[in-house]
Amino acid sequence: MATKDIKIMTEADFRKKIKDSFGGAYLFFGDEDYMKLNDIRLASSLICSEPAFELFNLVKIDATDFSAEALKNAIFTPPMMSDNKLICVTGLDFSEFKTSEIDELCDILSLLPDYDYNTVILCCPADKFD
Repeated sequence: MATKDIKIMTEADFRKKIKDSFGGAYLFFGDEDYMKLNDIRLASSLICSEPAFELFNLVKIDATDFSAEALKNAIFTPPMMSDNKLICVTGLDFSEFKTSEIDELCDILSLLPDYDYNTVILCCPADKFD
């Protein structure tokens, strides 16, 4: 993933974008954990609009269950009875990641254009991101 592809957007910009189009990866960081969770709920309601299939189309991975392989498997799995899927990874402490782990995460996220039915949100707690 080239750094030119990385853009910092405000919470308001994210809300506008997610209402218009899905797909891609987002890193939620900052002091307002409530706002990050609120935006995850908004994305979930838009992307997983059919409650009967939310179990298949909303993938939640928390820090204790996170691995590069788990994220890759979630990305490779197509949505069920929907055109889109949301993958939320919460609680990651990037300050504890090794450089090789960050590189591996970036390599996996670079696959998203080939699996454009996915929207991935990496949500860092306020005290876990410098």
